[in-house]
Amino acid sequence: MMDIGIDTNQFIFLFSLLLITGVLATKFSYRFGVPALILFIALGMIVGSDGLGIIYFDNASLAQLFGILALIIILFEGGLQTKWDNIKQVAYP
Repeated sequence: MMDIGIDTNQFIFLFSLLLITGVLATKFSYRFGVPALILFIALGMIVGSDGLGIIYFDNASLAQLFGILALIIILFEGGLQTKWDNIKQVAYP
């Protein structure tokens, strides 16, 4: 696995907490009218080395991996919230 200084169980627990927090952030973003991306960025800043210091991004390849995974989740979530009527309007032209 990745050499980031934490146990596999801790990694799975941390990942699940971040995923649950991301889902809750999406629900709050819909309620308050704030884009979910803003809350995801804020969550990353909070758990990063400048916030609580839970995750240190001193490894560039690991930070890239987390960034790509976060982008996949953000794009997937955005695709799920897209209404079919909006797609129909731009699909024909």
